[in-house]
Amino acid sequence: VDSISRQLQLNNVVVLSNLGYSAAGEVLNCHTYEVATVAAIQLQADKVVCMLDDVAMERVDEVCMGMRALPLIAAEKLINQFALQHEMKMHNLREKKSQAESVDASTNGGGEHKPILKQESFQQDAVQATGGAEWYRDGCPVEMCTATAMCRRGVQRVHLVSALTDGGLLLELYTRDGIGIMVFSDDYEVTRSATLADGIAVQKLLAPLVNDGTCRRRSLDELLSVIKNFMVIERNGTIIGCGLLTAFEEDLTAEVGAFAIASAF
Repeated sequence: VDSISRQLQLNNVVVLSNLGYSAAGEVLNCHTYEVATVAAIQLQADKVVCMLDDVAMERVDEVCMGMRALPLIAAEKLINQFALQHEMKMHNLREKKSQAESVDASTNGGGEHKPILKQESFQQDAVQATGGAEWYRDGCPVEMCTATAMCRRGVQRVHLVSALTDGGLLLELYTRDGIGIMVFSDDYEVTRSATLADGIAVQKLLAPLVNDGTCRRRSLDELLSVIKNFMVIERNGTIIGCGLLTAFEEDLTAEVGAFAIASAF
């Protein structure tokens, strides 16, 4: 880690091979994602980008069910669900295999026979390579398991991007929502109470509704006087939504107003 850090401080690009060596001089073919996971955690990386082929991206898309930005908790929940579905699928295959073997044994009079069904699982090579690494869930794309393992241990964001998309890395990093899938453990998107510092951003969000007559016009001072009653949605440091909740304590009711979402979203 120290050697890599020194090279990075010199603005050098460090290339880590998946080949390692034991004390006895044996060559070890380590699993690429395990090397990346350990390196990112020990270097305390803020961001990791994984470039995937189309097959891997399809597997990840299947797990994420169309979501492009997932908080760590949501990503782990999806992985657990996918792993359970895979376990049920494998159980059904084993049941069918057992039934088929029983029928075959009775037909052949109990003689030797070859299994007619073969059990396979996703990422079988990864399991063999990592020796059943504790961050891997059988049946799940190893890329998603890697992303959650990194985020769980301090990496703030992991991006999964198609390597076959022209300019994919630049599009992921320098466009508002990117083109890949991101797992994050920081406050990428939060809903929170508004503060005085949010006043101008809230006023800009409400401007289109004020202009078309949906909301009444408020000066910045008037807006700031009730800002504590606003809730805002903040994505990656930008306020993209707001809503005002006015409580009427005398009759235990409340009114929702000034609800706006940025047009880009």
